[in-house]
Formats: sequence, C-alpha cells, structure tokens
Amino acid sequence: AHVGVVVSDLDGLAGRLRAAGARLRSDGPVPITAGSYQGWRALYALDPDGTSVELFERPAGGKEAGDG
Repeated sequence: AHVGVVVSDLDGLAGRLRAAGARLRSDGPVPITAGSYQGWRALYALDPDGTSVELFERPAGGKEAGDG
C-alpha cells in the first residue's frame, strides 16, 4: 500500500526532497504512459518508516484522472 498526493511542482519538490536526504525510488519524476493517469508524472519517495509516498503532477491544463 502507499499514499498518493497531487502536487503542482514535482521537479521542485524532488529537488527539495533530495536536498533534505529523502530516499527516492527513481532519479526524478517519471512520465505515466498508460492507464487513467496517462500524461501525468509521478515520483515515489519513502517516508522515514519506509512507506511509499507517490507524488503526482497532472499535465499542464490536464484533466483529473478518469475524466476521459
């Protein structure tokens, strides 16, 4: 299980997390290429207890996931 949070500046947040020593599961945000979140970007980080936190950024002018 994990928590997912929509954010508005995924690149900036990734940099701040890296600078704070957070554990990230990729080098940076990755594009989502299929499914209801296609076109969004995501980044997984681990909280201090090791729980995955998925950070999402919708595409500019993008719809909510599942809006077709």
